Amino acid sequence: EAYERFASSVYAEKGGNAFRRKSGIEKFMRAAAFISIPIALIAGFLICRSTYTTTWREVYVPYGEVRTIILADSTVLKLNSGTRLTYPDKFVSRSREVFLDGEMVAEISKDRHKPFIVHADSQYVKVLGTKFDMTAYRGSETIDVHLFEGKVKFGTSTRLRQEVEMLPGHFAQYSKLKDSFSVEQFDMRYYNADSLFNNISFHKKSLRSISYELERIFGKKVVVTDEKLANTKLFAFFSNGESIDEILRLLNVDNIMEISRYDDVFYLSSRK
Repeated sequence: EAYERFASSVYAEKGGNAFRRKSGIEKFMRAAAFISIPIALIAGFLICRSTYTTTWREVYVPYGEVRTIILADSTVLKLNSGTRLTYPDKFVSRSREVFLDGEMVAEISKDRHKPFIVHADSQYVKVLGTKFDMTAYRGSETIDVHLFEGKVKFGTSTRLRQEVEMLPGHFAQYSKLKDSFSVEQFDMRYYNADSLFNNISFHKKSLRSISYELERIFGKKVVVTDEKLANTKLFAFFSNGESIDEILRLLNVDNIMEISRYDDVFYLSSRK
């Protein structure tokens, strides 16, 4: 009873302050907890960000060589000579994106949650899982896509913002000069992905673009001496290991040009 009276007196004299001190501590703890929530979120974001940092890689294939690379998602890319590809070591965003300057045959690993996008200048090819060939050399007047399997969207982010949808057997060509697309069929019996780089094909290519490709393939300079001849569009397919001399001779089957050679430089000029 004496203890109870002592305790009661202490509480009566100091209990209010004790209560207030206790209440202040609780407020501080609550404030600290409130502040710690965004700090924890930021810390978590930074940890995740550091965990998923992407390293970009670049590969260049010298003239006369072909190279195959396998990406982190098991996509297989076969790169033709003179091709430069920039790609990440792993895909961490909502899409799988690479950057192409050149030609490649792509066998894209399927992932319906992450579309695969190939960028070439202001143009792109967007797929989920498919097999196609894309030719997009920086100096070329056109970007060409042959589709072998699946379905792709071939578009541009230029002023007109166009996009075409392709199905197997479709050949789509984008003209950089006209900022326009054309789509037509091609015969997959003769033009197939597996033997593509063993053959040389020019599908509605100007002689100017053909000269660039021959230089890339054979390492020989080809100069077209006049504008009209340079703009002449040709279609040709070579599959028997023809030399550059044979190819130029066969391209001239209609006798539209004079072909001369000095050392390792070929000159193509219109017939008078």
